[in-house]
Amino acid sequence: MRRTGHFEAAVSVSHNGLLLYQSGGGVELAELRFVDRAGKDGALVGKPADYTSPKLSHDGTRIAVSITDPGTQKQDIWVLDIARGSSTKLTFDPENDRSPIWSQDDRRIYFTSLRQGRGDIFVKSSFGTGSDEHVYSSPDQDLIWSLSPDGAFAWLIKNVGGRQGFDIFKLNLSDGKASVFLGTPFGEFMSTPSPDGRFLVYVSEESGRREVYVQSLSEDGGRWQISTSGGAYPSWTRGGREIVFQSLENKFVAVDVLLKPAFSAGVPHVLFDPKVRTGLPPKMWDVSADGERFLVARLLEAPDVEPLTLVQNWTATLGK
Repeated sequence: MRRTGHFEAAVSVSHNGLLLYQSGGGVELAELRFVDRAGKDGALVGKPADYTSPKLSHDGTRIAVSITDPGTQKQDIWVLDIARGSSTKLTFDPENDRSPIWSQDDRRIYFTSLRQGRGDIFVKSSFGTGSDEHVYSSPDQDLIWSLSPDGAFAWLIKNVGGRQGFDIFKLNLSDGKASVFLGTPFGEFMSTPSPDGRFLVYVSEESGRREVYVQSLSEDGGRWQISTSGGAYPSWTRGGREIVFQSLENKFVAVDVLLKPAFSAGVPHVLFDPKVRTGLPPKMWDVSADGERFLVARLLEAPDVEPLTLVQNWTATLGK
């Protein structure tokens, strides 16, 4: 049974004209929970919901996250206050709003929306005031992934012309113009700059599987493979002295790195299994800036079961 555009249903038809179906909203309930570096479960945040793309604010006090409405099957951006336990709905458009990204001062949230196309970029005050401000649009499928440390640029993953695979684009937020940074026959995505803005960590499928790489953003163009057995969703921690990513077996992996005087990377070591799904976007977790706490959106194992409905002589209604 797969989620469709609006609803999903399990259907069975008998030879004697009976129709049995189980309807549902297609919601996958998850809990938002902090987990420490040893894999020990910590505090829960908010109530169970269909969470995707959780993102901690830079000061660690709030969470921006996409939540799917069980009735409309559409996503909106919400902001959760960790200390107060409150939640505020940030977007209200009937189309999908997703992939929230905090500005450097945590006062605004950038996000991707399907309201005008296949993935346009908007920004709004993180406190819920004001209107949604349009930032960028294109005929391609776009997803905002990160911002530069100075807040001048956004890093996008873009599917150009509907072809197979994504490319990495750099969006100038002052003039709304985007330029390709990495565009090859292979997929490149999940790009995030280092805290000093000198390097970019990202994922490429050039080897035949997803691996994590770092590339210099200076003219020398140095490039290093970080993962050794596949990986995705890389994040910088500890002021750029560590990269954490999710292995193809879903486990969290950490790699110590040095940015100065020259870039170097250590040996990847497994931290723990967070028990969250992986694949292509959306991301189901985030990590604190110091690397000590992980925020995971973990699917609940026992979702509510929808009732079964039995319909007799259902074929008689087909012509009506």
